Amino acid sequence: MEISSFVRQLLVGISSGMITFVGAAGVSLVCSGMNLLNFAQGAFMMLGAFLAFSLVPILGFWWALLIAPLGVAAVGGLVEFLLRPLYRKNMLYQLILTMGIGFVMIDAMQLIWGPFIKTVKTPVLFDTPSIAMLGTKFPVYYFVIIVIAGLFAIGLWLMFERTKLGMTFRAIISDRPMVEALGINVTSLYSIMFMLGVWMSGVAGVLISPIIAIFPQKSMDILFSIMTVIIIGGLTSMKGAFFAALLVGIALSLGSLYLSWFYTLLPGLLMIAVLLIRPQGLFAGSDQK
Repeated sequence: MEISSFVRQLLVGISSGMITFVGAAGVSLVCSGMNLLNFAQGAFMMLGAFLAFSLVPILGFWWALLIAPLGVAAVGGLVEFLLRPLYRKNMLYQLILTMGIGFVMIDAMQLIWGPFIKTVKTPVLFDTPSIAMLGTKFPVYYFVIIVIAGLFAIGLWLMFERTKLGMTFRAIISDRPMVEALGINVTSLYSIMFMLGVWMSGVAGVLISPIIAIFPQKSMDILFSIMTVIIIGGLTSMKGAFFAALLVGIALSLGSLYLSWFYTLLPGLLMIAVLLIRPQGLFAGSDQK
């Protein structure tokens, strides 16, 4: 029984970490390419969940997974336009503005969808409550999250390594002045980069919508999880975001089983330890993506 409980919690932690990675990867992309820390990312992720709540009954889950993140990206395009006057200014001004935008989005979501908790139905193909695995029962949809988020991580890597857009992003991250000197429209690329970053949060919001309570203030919990992950992994490291998300997800999940009296403190303690020992993050400098 002890082994089966461990396996179940481990799988739950992996699925939680994978979905957090999808949201954190967007923050890492924007931070590395635009030198901008987006404090509205949690609100963008919750917007994806709310759009899923509205679209799933009409179009079904998979169409919602396709359309809702595009809607989030469109809102992100408007936000990026508001940020343009601050690109040459101190990063603190950008941080304050994105934080303010996040609060506005929370209030707007409450105005549109109300303050009460919403839920999204699990996709029909995966509405079987659980399957037997290694002596334990595990929810089928959690496997779906692991697989989709894993494919997403692979696709993101391929985009950076194998496409012209990805190579241009890498060039901006490495040497922005050189890219500008080559005559490339960096402003347009910033728009694409920011919209891609918030599109990721929209994908994460839709994926997580069937397994969480959806309400506007949940944005702040999500933001804390994302920021914890990118601080531990390194603000500009995609690799760091991936491994840190898994680390935090597994620590929380196993902690709830073995350290139930204080497991909720584990992410914060991990973050503090990293800031004291290696402030730049565990994977800072290990890659440029």
